[in-house]
Amino acid sequence: MDVNELLRQYAEGKRDFGFVDLQGARLSGRYLAGIALYQANLRGAILTQADLSSANLRQADLQGANLSQANLRGANLRRANLKAAVLEGAILEGAILTGARLPDGSLYQLRPPEEEFFEEICPEEATPEESPSSSNDPQINQAPNPDSPTVLSGSDAAMPLLNRLSAIRPGQAPVVWAPLLFEWLGFGTFGLLLALNQASGFNWLIAWLSSLCWLGGDALTWFIPIIAAIAVFNAAGISVVTLATAGLIALTLLLTLRVMLGWSAWKALRDSLWVGGMVFVLVQLVGWLFYGADAYSGGGIVVAFSTLHLAGLLVLAVGLTSLGAPAWEPMIAQGFSRQRAAAIVSLVSAAGLLCGKVISLF
Repeated sequence: MDVNELLRQYAEGKRDFGFVDLQGARLSGRYLAGIALYQANLRGAILTQADLSSANLRQADLQGANLSQANLRGANLRRANLKAAVLEGAILEGAILTGARLPDGSLYQLRPPEEEFFEEICPEEATPEESPSSSNDPQINQAPNPDSPTVLSGSDAAMPLLNRLSAIRPGQAPVVWAPLLFEWLGFGTFGLLLALNQASGFNWLIAWLSSLCWLGGDALTWFIPIIAAIAVFNAAGISVVTLATAGLIALTLLLTLRVMLGWSAWKALRDSLWVGGMVFVLVQLVGWLFYGADAYSGGGIVVAFSTLHLAGLLVLAVGLTSLGAPAWEPMIAQGFSRQRAAAIVSLVSAAGLLCGKVISLF
């Protein structure tokens, strides 16, 4: 999408421009308050003095972008890439920067709450660098507060502030256990389904590798439950009609998004495959829920009691895994490397599959 088309649609009231490709776009001084540019490509974009107040720039790629004197008041910059971006004079009052990659390449991270609490009750124990009396510069020594106004009025003020806010201690960052618990329960249920269907080692491997889809791109996170479910269906037997139906829908959607709507090839392919995968899983699930082979002879469509328990387990597995799929996100936001997060997620999913296998033995 070019700049003129975006501005025209924005003037007509459209606000959602997620995933749009605006690399190198010139939007200096433009009024774009409330615009949604989540996961958009804004590398090298010129956004000087642009009004991006309350904008949704979550996971946007702003590497090398010029945001000097831009109004980012209340903007969502969670996990955005601001590496090498120019933020001189930018207004960041109320902006959300959790997990964002800052201009110096570091990750934004507030100091752990326990450290701030310790300094409040024991100020005499504070280190000279953190003690209010060690410097006359209140901006550098004041504890960061995400709700307080933050105005970057120059490179000398901006970079020390961003460097201070980016201080991160991965060793002290606690793992968020709730999504990992869902991940373990979801893959445990998938493991039980694989064991009940006497799956081969290949299907077990595919199910386990699905937990690492997000390494190929953040948006691929939502392929995790679909691929794991396909591994189960592959072990149980895939209907050719179901495969052809899902393939036809995916191909039709791909052509529509790519040719008619002008989406990028990767985005159109990714979303088409996701929809096709969902259709495949749903149609196969219906086959486990109902038996209609005798419909034409007057038998009607009846509940398939022989596979009803498998259908229930599949719904449970997909639901739990969907809740646990983004388990890597809070870990990355807390300072874990992608490799470390991947190791934790892979171990949890492997443990879940193994537990499902053990449960099937009883």
